[in-house]
This record gives sequence, structure tokens and C-alpha cells, in this order.
Amino acid sequence: MFIVIVGILCAAIFFKAKNSVKVREWFGLKLGYETGDNVWSRHIDFKEGTYLMLHMNDGTFIYGKLENADDDYVVLTEHAIGKDRMGDSMTAAASNPNRDTALCIPMSSVKRFEFMYCNTESKIASYVLR
Repeated sequence: MFIVIVGILCAAIFFKAKNSVKVREWFGLKLGYETGDNVWSRHIDFKEGTYLMLHMNDGTFIYGKLENADDDYVVLTEHAIGKDRMGDSMTAAASNPNRDTALCIPMSSVKRFEFMYCNTESKIASYVLR
């Protein structure tokens, strides 16, 4: 039982360390290797907040605050849906975002996405936008 607990703790410490900005910077500069697991762990700023603009397969756009994501789903709060990325439709929707629900979107419906940081001076944003 003790070995299982130690193993779980070591795995958690390893995961946190390899995804930290300092470790990622060092590995990137010295070894030319990115230690982040995937696009989400490399770019999401959970401390300061990250917004996404999703370009959907059906031509619509969804803007919202990223809460969670994996290979199958992305979850947004404070979301708005528009027919254009930055036109009247999205401006009207974004001026009154839906704050009452979390929107779960299958990644299979997403053509591409853009990250926007709440604080462009945060450690993650500074590292990604360097």
C-alpha cells in the first residue's frame, strides 16, 4: 500500500514538474525538446485564464473561456456563438455571453481554434507568445 501511495505522489510531482514553465524553458533551450504532453498542457493558462475562438466545421464560431479539454471534448463557459469571427453576429453574441451553462463541444466538430490569454504577461502567455 505504501509503495502505491509513493508511486502516485511521484507521478503527480513528475507531471507538475515537466509541465512547469521553467522546466519547459530549460528543456527547450538546452535540448530543443518540448516537455508539455499535448497542445492543451502546452498552451492553457489555468491560473490566469485562457479564452478560445473555435472555428467549427459547419462555419459557425464559438468564443468562450476554456475550462477543460482533452482529445475528445472541449468545455467552455462564458460562451457565445456567432456566424462570423469578428463581425456583427459575434459582437452581439459576445456582448451578452451565456454564463449559466458550460458548453461541451466534441473535438470532431472543430476545424481549428485560437488561444487568447486573459493576461498576456502571465508565465504561460509570455512563454507561448515569445
